[in-house]
Amino acid sequence: MRTLLKKALLILLAVLMCLSTVACGTSTDDPSAETTGSTDSSAETEAETGYQLDLPADLNYNGEEIAIHCEKNSVDVIGDLNADVVSAAVYARNVNVETRLGVKIVTIEEEADNQMAEARRLITSGEDVIDILAGYQFYALPHAYDGLYNNLSEEVYLDWSKPWWADSYMDTIQWDENRYVLVGDISLQMLQNMSAFFVNKRLFEDAFGKIDNLYNTVFDGKWTYDVMNKYVADIYQDLNNNGKTDEGDVVGMRTHTATPTDHFAYSAGLTLSIREDDGSIILPEEQSRNVAVAEAMYHLFYENNGCYVSSTGDLNEYREHCMYSFTDGNTLFAPFLMTAADSFRDMVDPYAIITFPKLDALQDDYQTLVHDSTTVFAVPITVKDPEMQSAVLEALCYESYKLVTPEYFDVVLKSRYASDPSSARAIDMIRANIRTDFIYANNYIFGEANLGTIMRTLMGSKSSSYMSTYKRASSMVKRRLNKLNAGEH
Repeated sequence: MRTLLKKALLILLAVLMCLSTVACGTSTDDPSAETTGSTDSSAETEAETGYQLDLPADLNYNGEEIAIHCEKNSVDVIGDLNADVVSAAVYARNVNVETRLGVKIVTIEEEADNQMAEARRLITSGEDVIDILAGYQFYALPHAYDGLYNNLSEEVYLDWSKPWWADSYMDTIQWDENRYVLVGDISLQMLQNMSAFFVNKRLFEDAFGKIDNLYNTVFDGKWTYDVMNKYVADIYQDLNNNGKTDEGDVVGMRTHTATPTDHFAYSAGLTLSIREDDGSIILPEEQSRNVAVAEAMYHLFYENNGCYVSSTGDLNEYREHCMYSFTDGNTLFAPFLMTAADSFRDMVDPYAIITFPKLDALQDDYQTLVHDSTTVFAVPITVKDPEMQSAVLEALCYESYKLVTPEYFDVVLKSRYASDPSSARAIDMIRANIRTDFIYANNYIFGEANLGTIMRTLMGSKSSSYMSTYKRASSMVKRRLNKLNAGEH
């Protein structure tokens, strides 16, 4: 009886999600320039465009198991019909793929910190136990560089032209014409890891007037570092009267020198790589923009009394002490990832969601970094003929496009977490401008250089000396890039 009830609920869920998709289907495809992975938040649905899963109707693998190696409780892989609507959508997606292709999806779960090391051990030992690998981008890409994944660029069942694949994003992170890791709607974390700037509405309106004033600044393209700095400074109140900015004060911003730093930098236009017409990757000769970004960030972090920079190097402690201060109503701005909205569900004060600021008015568009902890998918070289795995990946990405993305983006983000239509509009803008940079995405194939996270190095050492730090890091990166551009690993 319990099983029948669960099946009935699953069928009902699938029907409701299909109806939801017709109303508000979205895509994580990326039609923009080289360094972007943007998606059209108004993407038409399958019913409106004719997009469909182009796999042979009789394709059936007769109960073959597909073992997906992932972190424990991965939101991108493991669903639960009895959990929240997004997890239930992942569950429905998996069942649909199993039914469509005659496969059984099983998982090999590891703790996040150990997952990729264990995957590497299994692959290098030659054990054919992993069909599909789902891992953090910053861990997974060095394994691709080391030749541990199949090249999927010629697999017949994978269609990069379909809106469920982030084609340009994948182009940006790969170093040659081959495709070793996949990203798209299959990765819920691509949306969860977008830059997002949270604003305490009560604090803003008490100090500066209607929140619409801030929204209009954003929508008019005038939300810049200068504007942000003024708000951060003007809201500051030294409540404990000790003459320094600390946890006892009302502040304009609480931030950290790790994750938020990446998003401040790349949203302001930090550019560390250029892809030439022949596909080779070079470092830009002109660095004045990057210097200006470093100086602007240093001014915000260390010369603005309203900005409290966490002294701990532990990101979890930052979440506890700084982000929770936003929840408690003592911080105007919380710069982080879109997934932080989960932490603000029980917040008493209403909050707005806007983009990270531009560096200055000369910057054409707002930019949204996809954090390097987003999930990418790969097929290990221990799989000798990845045809079945490719079909499963295509089906998973398609079903995510139909079921999972609309539930998270339209229902959770834009309806549940957005407090008003202006926040929903800003979320569309955030998603429409996602980007990455080759050097950032592949930071850990360059050894100790850490050029992709150079702003973490600078802000962590309380320095704005960009060029000296850049010169030290770039020499190592250039040597590796020369090998990549020559087809060597």
